[in-house]
Amino acid sequence: MWEDKSMLIIDKNESETSLNQEDVAKHIEQACSSKLEDKVVLEYLVKVIYAEILENKGRMSKDRLFEIMDTFLRQYGDFEDTSSVVNDMYEKLGIKPEESNELAGVLKVIEPTKILKSEVETDKLKYDPLLDLDVGGSGNFNKNIPIGESIKLQKAAAKEKERQLRLLKQWEKQKLEVPVPVCQHPIDRSRRKLTDIQIPNITIFISGRALLSDASLNLALKHKYGLIGRNGIGKSTLLTYIVRREIPGIPADVSIACVEQELHYKPEETVLEAVLSIDTERSELLEEEKKLLAENNEESGNSEVLKEENTARLNQIYERLTEIDAYTAENRASVILVGLGFTQEMLKEKVIRLSGGWRMRVALARAIYANPDILLLDEPTNHLDILAVTWLENFLKEWDKICVIVSHSRDLLNQVCTDIIHFNDNKLTYYKGNYDTFEEVRSVNLILKQKHLEHQTAEKERIQKFIDKFRYNASRASLVQSRIKYLERLPILEEIRKDPTVIFDFNSMDFSGSTNTGKSDDTYVSLIECSGVSFYYSQESSNTTKQIVHDFSMNIQSNSKIAICGGNGSGKTTVLKLILGQLNPTKGMIKRDPKIRIGYFAQHHIESLDLTLNSIQQLQARYPEADISDEKARNFFGRFGITGSLALEPLYVLSGGQKSRVAIAIMAYLNPHLLILDEPTNHLDLDSIQALIAALNSFNGGVVIVSHDAHLISCVANSIWHIDHINKTLKEFKGGDFDLYRKTVVRASV
Repeated sequence: MWEDKSMLIIDKNESETSLNQEDVAKHIEQACSSKLEDKVVLEYLVKVIYAEILENKGRMSKDRLFEIMDTFLRQYGDFEDTSSVVNDMYEKLGIKPEESNELAGVLKVIEPTKILKSEVETDKLKYDPLLDLDVGGSGNFNKNIPIGESIKLQKAAAKEKERQLRLLKQWEKQKLEVPVPVCQHPIDRSRRKLTDIQIPNITIFISGRALLSDASLNLALKHKYGLIGRNGIGKSTLLTYIVRREIPGIPADVSIACVEQELHYKPEETVLEAVLSIDTERSELLEEEKKLLAENNEESGNSEVLKEENTARLNQIYERLTEIDAYTAENRASVILVGLGFTQEMLKEKVIRLSGGWRMRVALARAIYANPDILLLDEPTNHLDILAVTWLENFLKEWDKICVIVSHSRDLLNQVCTDIIHFNDNKLTYYKGNYDTFEEVRSVNLILKQKHLEHQTAEKERIQKFIDKFRYNASRASLVQSRIKYLERLPILEEIRKDPTVIFDFNSMDFSGSTNTGKSDDTYVSLIECSGVSFYYSQESSNTTKQIVHDFSMNIQSNSKIAICGGNGSGKTTVLKLILGQLNPTKGMIKRDPKIRIGYFAQHHIESLDLTLNSIQQLQARYPEADISDEKARNFFGRFGITGSLALEPLYVLSGGQKSRVAIAIMAYLNPHLLILDEPTNHLDLDSIQALIAALNSFNGGVVIVSHDAHLISCVANSIWHIDHINKTLKEFKGGDFDLYRKTVVRASV
């Protein structure tokens, strides 16, 4: 978001007084506060006056000021002495009362200084779709609307905003919650017979919309399924229905675990304790053991009978603890957590202190540790680095029970899955093999179905022509009747419904006007050049400094497709913020082309969106100065697959992938020369990722990506840079492609 740092300079009698918006607002408020009790109206009045001064290039007569003030004060305050209020305001602004009918000097507007604010501050920008106003900063309030009517519109807009917030809260309450996993013990599973799950004729409606229609759920023992489908089709909702047993027919004795969307934990729990806590039986037995031992050790002299009873019960507890492997629980939980990227020190940290990404890893660890009969994983590779993804792949390969995975990672689906479930058109279609096999088989099937449909259509037309030609020919009556019966017996083939093509469209860039002379050759322009850059920050608690990255140099050109890779917490996002200019280097120099436009997609982009707005309103709110019409916004979003009614839905009802597409589109609106993308594939479906890859490859500007998605990096990056979290270096990997890079990193970690 850009912050407007305009200054007003009142130039009168060869003297100048510099005032920013806050100063002008203060003087207006001081003059009016005693006359207006409605603070909302007062705040709006301040904005109207200040915005009109800017709109009219610093010129406003006292008559015009009187007209505005009189309208406000007549409707909302004391109108008997408007003149004295106006005179008082002129005095506060350094203008004498007797010049009432002259121009109050000339207000000169200095060219605004554009300051790029951190993406986490963009939620301060609120857009009023009814008034077409940016109420979080300066905007055009002079819309030739009567002042009284503007106030009514503003209040109506505020009520609409409140209504949308209420709807958002109601929608969040109605969301089905994923239950906390409950740990299952192998010895208990061995005492019951597990069978394949086959549930036919499933129909589910949610708020009048069909999720499934006459579909079948078929899950075979020891099979690992990849559940794929377009963003917004309902994959996560289907997993929630399964784990909540909302689908009739799931056996009651089958245990199911799914990654919680909101992690439930006690404030004092550590990471390790949060995982162990889902083994409720173990926790209860250990608590009972502690209580009984305390009773036996009391000096008050409990009866021998009570002690004997306690001892007998303790023996039962020890037997059951041994039976459920309670004494190896901490080790088993630690192995999972370390595999997902936690250090031994982090296992002792309080969960409440973790970021959202690390909490999601705790939730993933809990689902795995629960050891259920059916494990449901929704985008498990989000927030994981290369080593953690590799560990998860190896773990799931050895998983000997049912697993259903929703993932955007083609590599994970290829490495782990034995079957693919295609969720499309309210149906579940099953394919043997991994994702690559699915693509090949489905492509062939679609071609064969299309040929069959075309052949049958041609056959029907040929027979119908014969019937029409000889319908009234008595000598051919028997032949006509046989042809009619033949047509009636032909099976009705459904028209092939293909998924709509997903597109991303980044405009081509023209670098001919670049002022940067640093070029590698005659074709490619140097956009950003980092020389000897180091960054560290002070830790006040220990009075020390922590170094993030040391002495790196990088030249980002107009043809660069750079992937920055490294472990979680190694400083990848910090490097991006240095490139963006959101952070200043401690040492070294970063030189940017002064005319460069940068598009930044933040990893936690949803935090910068106002979920009560729809896509069109969100775009207008982000760029209020662009005066974007609804029609122009809809046409623009069409380039990114946000079409039809989807562009009019409030963002809170969109899926994670659809929100990502909106965020990518908003980022691209100003036609950036350089795209900086931090985990852009999180939440995108596989077709959307393929469309993003195609768009990035055809984009003639620079691209810098932080991602764990092997397929994206392999297809897009022409340069891989590795940040080492131990020695804090950022260097280009010269050894080859991403597959070799990944093998090198994994080998080095062993």
